[in-house]
Amino acid sequence: MSKTSQATLRKVKRHDLLARWVVTLGGVVVIGSVVGILVMILGTTVPLFLPARARLLAEATLPMSVKAEGVLGLGIEATPDDRWQIAHLVDASGRFHIVNLATGKVIQELVAEAAEDHSARNTGAQQNKVAVSRRVLAADSSGTASFTLRWSDGSISLVDVVALPRGKQADGYVPRFVLKTRAVIPVDKLGVPITAVMRSQGEKSSACAAAINSIPRIP
Repeated sequence: MSKTSQATLRKVKRHDLLARWVVTLGGVVVIGSVVGILVMILGTTVPLFLPARARLLAEATLPMSVKAEGVLGLGIEATPDDRWQIAHLVDASGRFHIVNLATGKVIQELVAEAAEDHSARNTGAQQNKVAVSRRVLAADSSGTASFTLRWSDGSISLVDVVALPRGKQADGYVPRFVLKTRAVIPVDKLGVPITAVMRSQGEKSSACAAAINSIPRIP
């Protein structure tokens, strides 16, 4: 056999060996991928057949400054890593009591703006010089930190409790909160809604469903 033929044969054998290793490695990768997918599917479906479990993250008694009979709404907010758990308590005056569940103390108090006042301020309308006392009839949770406030004058507002992180503090990670009125429904001439719920559909869009009964407005 000529030297050229021997060199060609050795080259073919090297290529054949390389191709064999590539095919073998590809097969192992495919089999490993299939096994990985099966394990992932199994890990996802197995919990569906197990009994439900609940884990207590935090508990606290109602602060002395907040009366239980005056609480109209309650919301719980926490970070995914459980760095803090906060309760939002809403009373009839529209005041939000922000409670740190780790300590059971009120860390902040915020007052919601009445829906009619908010509308007048945003539209530049001149408000009546005589102060009108409005109170909240109901505060229904519309999400983790979002509330539908039904006011005594018949107006409705959607208010969000927004956390503004302050970073690491001496007492741990404690955020600061502000109230943001996302949408308002003005007073309806038919009367005060007996129930209502609002949902945000984006930054500038919201929807409201309300049942109205012809009852007199409460000043």
